[in-house]
Amino acid sequence: MTLYEALHDWLCQQEAVTALIGQRVYQQQRPQRQTKACLVITEITAAGGHHQTGSDSLIDARVQLDAWSTSVGECRQIRDAVRQAIAGLSGEIADPAVTVERVFVENRILDAHRTAGGGEEVWYQGSLDTRILYRE
Repeated sequence: MTLYEALHDWLCQQEAVTALIGQRVYQQQRPQRQTKACLVITEITAAGGHHQTGSDSLIDARVQLDAWSTSVGECRQIRDAVRQAIAGLSGEIADPAVTVERVFVENRILDAHRTAGGGEEVWYQGSLDTRILYRE
């Protein structure tokens, strides 16, 4: 199981998150015709650690979690619910095992985007930049 799959499944089990977005958790980008609030998981980088005898099996990943909504207030609520759920997380989050050693939330960002073609609709993006240390 990949980190994305494990995070997807784990976040879809967090009541505070699903109360706001249901099961609308996606990889890499928000679907074009998405009309409801959602969350997008993007793995930016991932690098394994090494020592003199080989791999230490610890992966250091940079993951961006983006809450999307047409309401700035709802966007903040989703972002904050995800932050509260994930900050400091450690332990096994999937079967087969993906074991998170620690999650660090490093930045919180809020941005606004107009729809393509100069439309009036505005989508708000609430981002969490995280560093996740884990083992697969």
